[in-house]
Amino acid sequence: MRHASIYRAPYRIRERAEGKAQPSYGSMLDQNKVLAVGGPLYEQGPGDLTRWMALPWQGDTAFCRSGYDSDYDPFMPTYWPARVPNNVLTLSDYNILADKKQPMELRIAAFRNRPSWFRQLPSGAVDAMDYMVAHFNEMGILEAKDRPDDLDWLPEKLWVENLTATKQAELDEAYKIFQKNYAKLGPSDKALQEAGWFNEEQRDEFATIVKS
Repeated sequence: MRHASIYRAPYRIRERAEGKAQPSYGSMLDQNKVLAVGGPLYEQGPGDLTRWMALPWQGDTAFCRSGYDSDYDPFMPTYWPARVPNNVLTLSDYNILADKKQPMELRIAAFRNRPSWFRQLPSGAVDAMDYMVAHFNEMGILEAKDRPDDLDWLPEKLWVENLTATKQAELDEAYKIFQKNYAKLGPSDKALQEAGWFNEEQRDEFATIVKS
């Protein structure tokens, strides 16, 4: 945006004519090609500006997440745009939610148990970004599924995470642990988890912040 060649007038981007194809710049760009008339910093078409924002974009997405501070509030709105999912309804949880033979409190808990879409990423910014680039095909794809017909307070369509067979098997094992731990909780702790809080302290702290 600092180069004058990108503008046709003050504060006006030079547009590429409709229907005009973007030229090929070859396999490698150098300074002369970038700044030349007809180069990538000359006429601009759809997506041409944002293509410079993160290379590769998968790495930037892995690092610049929702920005939520879970110690403050797990659902606090922030300024980060939702380019990718933040928290997802997994297929395992959806199956419990849709199973009318299950107790209602367990079905609701399954709906509330929406883990991070990024949960399989390793810790550390560099490792997380490298993993996202190399394994992006293993990240969950969201698929629209019908809500259970006895739960009309839910949206008509629920966006459910669809994983590869390998990742789904890993999730199924993790879900068995969740079910085992959930069964040990008392009524108060179950209610907290169904509401999305980790513990009473977190809920009470958020109430204090809201009042102030």
